[in-house]
Amino acid sequence: MEIKSTFFIMLLACMVFTICFIMIRSKGASVYALMTKAMASFCFIALFIVSITYEKVFLSQYIGLGLGLVLGLIGDILLDLKVVYKEHENEYLVGGFISFGLGHICYILSMIGFVTTGWAVSSIWLAVGISAGVAVLLTLGVYYTRNIMKNDFGKHTIITMVYTFILMFTTVFAVVLAIMNANFWSLAIGFVLFTVSDLILSMQYFGGKADNNLLQVLNHSCYYLAQIVIASTLFIEILL
Repeated sequence: MEIKSTFFIMLLACMVFTICFIMIRSKGASVYALMTKAMASFCFIALFIVSITYEKVFLSQYIGLGLGLVLGLIGDILLDLKVVYKEHENEYLVGGFISFGLGHICYILSMIGFVTTGWAVSSIWLAVGISAGVAVLLTLGVYYTRNIMKNDFGKHTIITMVYTFILMFTTVFAVVLAIMNANFWSLAIGFVLFTVSDLILSMQYFGGKADNNLLQVLNHSCYYLAQIVIASTLFIEILL
């Protein structure tokens, strides 16, 4: 009961700060929006820390998930600073790409760490190969449909495509692992939501729809739900 109570208290805190941020952000960029966004991300990290503290799980795999969440927090702050301080928009956008990209690499290494124990090497390489191949195809799809989607990546084309590949690989890898082992289903759902969020975000950043309130709400809802699922992965295993 204690674990469940703590889990739901932290989950409630995540949801409260997320809703507050979405409401404030829908009225425009501001320091208050940045503060509530940062608090929501801090809650995700706290949720994760509580889970590994209760189970006393300090394996490198879980540390990788934690680092991914921390880098997500940094990316969150950088991307909102991009909106608040438009004179440094480029620097903050590139910083956000790098931070989230490194976060996804941490997630990838974490997932590889999970499967190195008890999995055949051939199965791991098969999952990596399938994921890399599908990620390349999806990245090419994003690039060659940019005109159809009315996305102008401009000078950010290279870093956008590199980030897209990393994101797609992370998501596909999680889905492939979930197909091979049901224990990965929560991570797979989290990364699929993350991908949907970023696809919406690309329409805002590169499709001239930055002020579209509906897209803002959908983007942040998918993103924060993804973060909650990823941060709750260990707790979900405990509760189930």
